[in-house]
Amino acid sequence: MGGMNWRRWMLLASMAATVLALALPALAQEEGGTEPAEIVPAVVVEETAPAEKVPDWTYRYLVPTCIALALVFCVITVVLYFTRVVRSRYKSVS
Repeated sequence: MGGMNWRRWMLLASMAATVLALALPALAQEEGGTEPAEIVPAVVVEETAPAEKVPDWTYRYLVPTCIALALVFCVITVVLYFTRVVRSRYKSVS
């Protein structure tokens, strides 16, 4: 029975540490009764118009090139399929 006693204490201590670790951030918050002080920025940054966004080179060149190559590949595949497979199935009777 003496061996089980330290395991229970360790379990209780680890549970208490977990509860305390989870409760500390909630306890550290300020009470809502007082109004917060006004925050003054250290550096004032003037807002300017955003710069014109230039598309990346991949968007400007790589994507259209891949789309064009895919279309060419599809057209070549269709033409070769009909010239090799379909044409060989049917014979002209004259």
